[in-house]
Amino acid sequence: MGDTIVHFKIVVCGRNASLYIQRCLESILNQTYTDYQIICIDDASEDVEEFTEIIKPYIEKYPEKIKVIYNTERLYPLRNHVKAIAAFCKNKEDVVVTVDADDTLFSKNSLRRLYEVYKSGEVWMTYGNYASESNGEIRKVHEIEGDLDRRNKESYISHLRTFKKHIYDKIELEDFLDTDGDYFKVAADLVLMFPIMEMAGKERVRYIPEPLLLYNDLNIHGESRLFLSEQ
Repeated sequence: MGDTIVHFKIVVCGRNASLYIQRCLESILNQTYTDYQIICIDDASEDVEEFTEIIKPYIEKYPEKIKVIYNTERLYPLRNHVKAIAAFCKNKEDVVVTVDADDTLFSKNSLRRLYEVYKSGEVWMTYGNYASESNGEIRKVHEIEGDLDRRNKESYISHLRTFKKHIYDKIELEDFLDTDGDYFKVAADLVLMFPIMEMAGKERVRYIPEPLLLYNDLNIHGESRLFLSEQ
């Protein structure tokens, strides 16, 4: 039995990210593994004109590679991911990769490393370690051991987060909503990854120790800083 074809759908979501979007796109376009599509979302930014000018040449050069969604109202990360996946991720075997617009892939081989993990067809989700932009330090999370119910335990499903479309499809829409019936505005990574990990089961989840993402901890306007108390 041969290796499975692996196609990545890279969801790049951001707001007021015109200072960072070019280097984010370049880090993806320079990958040695090239079977991917970028879905870029501007979340009703105040700097949307600058963002549009920066991304326009990339769209013209790579019309099939890059798709862009411009929100007219702020939707926040979780709803943006739901919107992007619904619009462009039609194949249940697609692998969704989540990258914030102010971050970059760690090396030109980040996607190739993911391909090596997913090519057997046995993996449905990955998580792992990342590097900090401020000092280059590798931020390490431990491989989750024991049961996969992490909701009431100290654990963190860290960058780079990826998952198969078919396991994402099993999440009920109501599980994305808070007690008021609105999409959760913060902690989108946990809202997405907890149910995926639980449904995938330990044999389908892989921890990747090498850093695959460079996290921009210098951006004072990042979502994680702006809404820390809510998280």
